[in-house]
Amino acid sequence: MLVHRKQVEEILEGKSLDILPVSVEVDPSNKCNHDCGFCAYSSRRAANNVHLSEEILMQLVEDVGEKGVKGMLFTGGGEPLVNPFTVSAMERANELGVDTGLITNGGMITDKNLTTIVNSTRFVRLSLDAGTTESHRIMHEPKNGVKRDEFRYILDRIRDMVTHRDAEGLETTIGIGFLVNPTTLHEVYDGCKEAHFAGANYIQIRPIYDLPQTQQTIVREQAPNLVRKQIERFKGEFKDSALKVHAHFPRFADLYANHKDYARCESHPLIGVVGATGELYLCCQHKGTAQFSYGQITQERRFFDIWEDKVVRSGVAESIQLGLCPPCKYNDMNRLLDQMKGEGSEQRAAHFESLKKGTIQHPNNL
Repeated sequence: MLVHRKQVEEILEGKSLDILPVSVEVDPSNKCNHDCGFCAYSSRRAANNVHLSEEILMQLVEDVGEKGVKGMLFTGGGEPLVNPFTVSAMERANELGVDTGLITNGGMITDKNLTTIVNSTRFVRLSLDAGTTESHRIMHEPKNGVKRDEFRYILDRIRDMVTHRDAEGLETTIGIGFLVNPTTLHEVYDGCKEAHFAGANYIQIRPIYDLPQTQQTIVREQAPNLVRKQIERFKGEFKDSALKVHAHFPRFADLYANHKDYARCESHPLIGVVGATGELYLCCQHKGTAQFSYGQITQERRFFDIWEDKVVRSGVAESIQLGLCPPCKYNDMNRLLDQMKGEGSEQRAAHFESLKKGTIQHPNNL
């Protein structure tokens, strides 16, 4: 966040409605080729099982590029690659100079679209969420009569992407997402090992927040220690591995306590969030909730027509009740903004100056 000093300073000065978003997240589709029981968006997807039209998706890309938004993330919602126009949209965003990212379950990456995906993105994160075929089948439940070993298929696609990237001299970061629940809690080592052999740049380990109370207790109380031990085992056995292991341990406690120790949500204007119905939302945590929609993008009413309507956006923002918000990935940004609001100019400047150039990967996709 601190990389984007202009926007951060405008937020601190109370001008958050004036800023250009750093990045735009878009759900090309609410449809999915997997049926994950832990999916936070499953009920919302079922109610609106649609995807963005080619016209609206490509219009959004053009608007983002024309306005100078720095990053665009294709995510879900559902599986982005279910929408037949997603790959073309990513390709166009890249042509416009927008740093483009993709979060996918990997099951729809094929020989036909793989090279374009790697060529068009700054990063791809594949939601593997398991260390074995059996657990992946339990976690992801591939649909439409898929008979293949989906876990191995996805790992093979990762290898293919890495091979293509390296052969072409590209810098696309290819990573793996690993969600922890009682099914996968003891497979972190296996997940790290599979990521290493697939050639991934990193594996991101974090908890699932939408779990029954008994499972939450298991993950909150047992996961930090067990995850650490498995990471240490991996690093001990694979000392020369280039794989970066990112485990966000504070989130294991933070997620289930869901304590908002800041006064206001100030970070949401940094990211524009577009759902598969074309609605522009306050944030990804409230995606699919009508109360937090700024309005629906159409061919006549485009993204920035809605974004620049300060009356509507201010009204939606004022309706936020932090105590009712779900566990939030924006917590760290909000805590820092809250802290900086109480600091003098020299202290604020020190935060920006503490950044070392080049040490933050993909700063344009918050």
